Amino acid sequence: MIHLSVANLERFARLGNNPTLHLSRLQGHSERGSLLPEHVLVAHDDERDLGRIAIVTYPDGATRLYLWDSPLDHPESAPVHRVLITGAIDRARAAGMTNLGTTIVDQDDTDPAGKRAALAEDGWLADSERLELQADTSSRPVAPEVVQTSPQDASITAVMAASMSHSLDDYDRNQVAELGAEKAAIGYRDMMTSGNSETPWLTYQGPNGCDGVAALMPLDDELCLGYLGVDPSARKQGIGGKLVNAMVDMAYKSGLSKATASVAVDNKPIRATLDAAGFTTRSKRTDFERKL
Repeated sequence: MIHLSVANLERFARLGNNPTLHLSRLQGHSERGSLLPEHVLVAHDDERDLGRIAIVTYPDGATRLYLWDSPLDHPESAPVHRVLITGAIDRARAAGMTNLGTTIVDQDDTDPAGKRAALAEDGWLADSERLELQADTSSRPVAPEVVQTSPQDASITAVMAASMSHSLDDYDRNQVAELGAEKAAIGYRDMMTSGNSETPWLTYQGPNGCDGVAALMPLDDELCLGYLGVDPSARKQGIGGKLVNAMVDMAYKSGLSKATASVAVDNKPIRATLDAAGFTTRSKRTDFERKL
């Protein structure tokens, strides 16, 4: 029989392929209050731990499954996933949460097919289809208009609010519809800087001020483009491409080997910008949502 128990952070982290990194991230979420002790769960039988799942609340209000994994061989993964998902949903409801989200990146997950089947069985809906992209870093010319800027600068949230209001991305549209453009931009910024407030972002400074922003998130040996936005009034001038090239150059000068990004399949303008900058598809990604 498979059981579900609350676990300490060390036990939970040991089930991953990088326990030291996972423990550090778990401790960060715990210290910020976004991860509660009762939301750190492990599935196990009488002999060993079989899988893990946690729930994290992000600064933008999103509540998501975190480090959901079944790293050990098991005769049948379905019951392990079922116990983990059911337990997470029960605890989310008890905490007053109204929805949960999760993401499957096929190239990274140990059991993407099993996870998709478990989510479908439990009534989760695919929120959007995305692609995970990457490029090797290299020295590139940086336009003089591109400068490093603190994520807390008011001009960044202003451009993000304008860009998110005219976005092709499901997440952007949903957040603006629910929170309004300014609050959506602030929440998104806070989510991307959570635990990483020191890394500067890149902005494009036009004649009248900030016209574009690239949100940067260092992750292990890579620099992730968390968000790329251009003010609607300044689009189709190559600003996005200049920001992306500067991001790849910054990653190279920081000693990182990869630049990465995630983009909605239907967001053809940003896909074209990233393609032109040398990004290629690494994996399919699907975001899922479950109303509680």
